[in-house]
Amino acid sequence: RKEMRGERQGKYDHQRQESTKRWSAHSNRSVEKQQDLLDHLQEGMNVAVVTLRGSLCPVTKGHIMAFEEARKLLLANTGESTNDDKGQLDFLAFRPLLLEKFDLVLGYISLNRDNYVLRKFQRNKEPSLNIEQRSLLVSMAIEDTAWLGMEEEEGEMVSLLQTQWSYLNFIHFSMNGADDVVRYRKWLYASKEQRFITMGRPGETENVLKGIEKFPVNPTYFVLGPELPDISSTDARKAIKSRNEAELERFLHSSVADWCLKNGPWSLLNRDNSKETNDAKLSK
Repeated sequence: RKEMRGERQGKYDHQRQESTKRWSAHSNRSVEKQQDLLDHLQEGMNVAVVTLRGSLCPVTKGHIMAFEEARKLLLANTGESTNDDKGQLDFLAFRPLLLEKFDLVLGYISLNRDNYVLRKFQRNKEPSLNIEQRSLLVSMAIEDTAWLGMEEEEGEMVSLLQTQWSYLNFIHFSMNGADDVVRYRKWLYASKEQRFITMGRPGETENVLKGIEKFPVNPTYFVLGPELPDISSTDARKAIKSRNEAELERFLHSSVADWCLKNGPWSLLNRDNSKETNDAKLSK
């Protein structure tokens, strides 16, 4: 028994070391991508750091859209271009009056561990991607967006950035969808040290509004953004299974969709099922 426990511990330690190496590389790449953006800022300027943690199995356009909308909202009073055709007037309606002026917004994605994701998918008898595959797809989705990066634990990049650019002020916002915020009543935990940005979701935005009306919270600590289209990983997996090109284009970045169709377990599962059906027909 002691030998078995020792083997298990050794295996765990090795996996942890490999994970640390992998995520250290992700963090280094993120800093390299964003160094020019940060080096151009002057002493005392404010940088908003928006983070999102989730399973992202797979990452969708909805996840990236949430970051883009948060960025537009936070920069709405700065005059900085955010490539928004509508301009920034719409986002001023969501921006709390007393919220600080931000000179730059950075975003970071962290992923839930495999054991959590595996249990979640096994309950629905559905295959899942491991963390290496999910992080690969996130890298594909954010490859051309300099201000977006990845981190192992949510918020850990804030201290790294503050150490390297000590003359700047980094302010962290944890971003969530309205459904998650309602489930855990996250408005109760909002404070100067723990800020939130909540993106609206059809059917759940109204529940968030009811919650913060019942338990008033400082709007600079709990920022409510616009309601976004309902683009979920669940719907993306269905589109992969059915190989629905129109839906795939709506839900996934092209490189992510291509990878999922060629390598994802849902596409392969559908192919196996089709083969079994055809074999059954032939046997008749």
